[in-house]
Amino acid sequence: ADEMREFNETVRSTVIYKSMKGHNRKTYYQGRLSAYTRYTN
Repeated sequence: ADEMREFNETVRSTVIYKSMKGHNRKTYYQGRLSAYTRYTN
């Protein structure tokens, strides 16, 4: 039971970490895009 709980916590932290990275990349590109459109207009 302890091994399963530890495994689940590891998986959860990995999923959260990956989703955070994806979210940061998305907001980074949106920031670059808005800065680019502001510069060209």
